[in-house]
Amino acid sequence: MYNIKLFLITAALFTGKMHIPVTPSQDCLNGSSTLGSKVPNPENCSQYYLCLLAGDGSLYPSDNPESCSEGQYFDWNSGDCVDDEGAGCKNLCINLCETSCSSVGQMVATPSGCGFYYFCTQETDEGRIEAPCSEDAPYFDGTQCQNDTSKCCDTCTPYCNEIYIETRDPTDCTTYYLCTSRGIPDDTDLHTCGSGQYFDPDVGRIV
Repeated sequence: MYNIKLFLITAALFTGKMHIPVTPSQDCLNGSSTLGSKVPNPENCSQYYLCLLAGDGSLYPSDNPESCSEGQYFDWNSGDCVDDEGAGCKNLCINLCETSCSSVGQMVATPSGCGFYYFCTQETDEGRIEAPCSEDAPYFDGTQCQNDTSKCCDTCTPYCNEIYIETRDPTDCTTYYLCTSRGIPDDTDLHTCGSGQYFDPDVGRIV
């Protein structure tokens, strides 16, 4: 694992900054959201949350998600429901843990995958340095590297919590995984929905 000296030496070279959706709450609080903005439901690409006004003037997501009309999905780029023309229900692959630095020495999630994290050398995102977890603790859970893959921040990795269930493909709702063992499924477990169907993670099956 990288040591602190390496982080501090290379910090000045790191200038990249990228916003990725984290949670509905953080999406409503980011600078681009306004009252009434729609933000994605990370668990279902045909749903969204509305940003509402709190008593202190801040924005927060509605308690329950709203659903797009039948045959539509929520498009992150346009911020609205659009017709599903065969390319919908994608881009569910996001991090659900904190990705922005707020203190020196903090460890936050990176979109590179569950085996990596950002080390914060500053109190801003300009101070983020990406590093890998170690072999004996290969999965980052939002605060530290540990060895339980089910606690991963990274929803880009499909995971079977139980056997004999179906679970979503985080990158495409027209495909899904059949779980015959616990853990990360392989490509042989990947199946495709029928024409006009998609996998609904709320009910755990094709609809």
